Amino acid sequence: MLKPWDAKSAMQNADKTPVGEPATSKAAAKITGAVSAQVASMVAMAEQDCLTQQWAELRRDIDQALARVDAGSVGYCNICGDRITEGHLAAHPGTSFCAACAG
Repeated sequence: MLKPWDAKSAMQNADKTPVGEPATSKAAAKITGAVSAQVASMVAMAEQDCLTQQWAELRRDIDQALARVDAGSVGYCNICGDRITEGHLAAHPGTSFCAACAG
C-alpha cells in the first residue's frame, strides 16, 4: 500500500512498471487519476479564491472612489494633496494618488 507522500513517486514511476505486473500498473493508473483529479480540484479552488479576492478588491476600490466623489476630493492626491493630472486619471480612473506619490 502506498503512503500519501509516495503518490508523486508512483506517478513518476508509473510508466516504468514491468510488463508482467499488470495489477501494479492498474494501481499506478488509479493513483495517477486520483492525484490528477485532486490537483485539478485544488487548482480550480485556487482560481476561484483568486477571482473572489480580485472582485473584493475591485469592490473596495469602487467604494473608495465613490466616497471620494461624495467628499469632493476626486482628482487630488491623498498623500501630498496636489492635483492629479488628467493623463494619470485617464490611465488609472480609480486612483487616489498623483503619479509622483504612486511611484
